[in-house]
Amino acid sequence: MNHLGDGNFFIILSSSNLNIVQKKLGDKIHFELNEDPNPLGVDMPEILDVLIEQDKELKAIFDNLTLGKKRNIIHQIIKIKDIDKQIQKSIKLIKESTQPGPKKSL
Repeated sequence: MNHLGDGNFFIILSSSNLNIVQKKLGDKIHFELNEDPNPLGVDMPEILDVLIEQDKELKAIFDNLTLGKKRNIIHQIIKIKDIDKQIQKSIKLIKESTQPGPKKSL
């Protein structure tokens, strides 16, 4: 088992969040962390879900993407209100996700 650091971790709370839990600076707060049941951390848009279920090629590509790349595609799709544009953008983003990105120079 790997351990990071000395086992001390910090969660930063804003003043408004401290007020919500009725605590002040310096108070101890006990909490429990639970694994998010949705590994993506965002809901899959229905349009994208239907699209990849109907197109086996897109599904294969999407299923092999990292969670971060999937989230990026989802975030870009949910910003679009027009359904036809959501479909077009979804196809474009999924297909482009397999293309290597531009090389960065140092």
